[in-house]
Amino acid sequence: MPVYNLIELELDDYEENDLVLDTIYNLSLFFENSTNCTCHQTPRQKDLRICFEKVGFKCFFERYFELKALEEHELELFIKLQINDYLLSTLQNHLQSNGLTEHVYGNTGHASKTESRVFLEFNITFSIKQFLIQYGTVHEFPSPL
Repeated sequence: MPVYNLIELELDDYEENDLVLDTIYNLSLFFENSTNCTCHQTPRQKDLRICFEKVGFKCFFERYFELKALEEHELELFIKLQINDYLLSTLQNHLQSNGLTEHVYGNTGHASKTESRVFLEFNITFSIKQFLIQYGTVHEFPSPL
């Protein structure tokens, strides 16, 4: 196991024990692979540093222990809240940058449903209705009227 300088990692508040050293090692392995960070791969992203470099090792280290301490239902709730916070901030940013915009539905440019409908004449519909009423009466179905 490699040797880590806790002061250099801003972890001087922590005791150098197996749990801390194992966690540092595992997080270091995770962040050595830059493909584990997808936040810098968005097209509009100007800061090309990976999240470990942006946020700092200490924040990830502390958050790791906070999340490990949660029970399963608490962890699920935490993840759902993070997603909802992200969606809310995305909607707020869109509203601020674009204002209120009209929603354009995917059916634009296609024939409307009313143009493709077949209209029946009254004579045909009346005779069908009469047949259904008589059939229901003969076979003792309840009247739909």
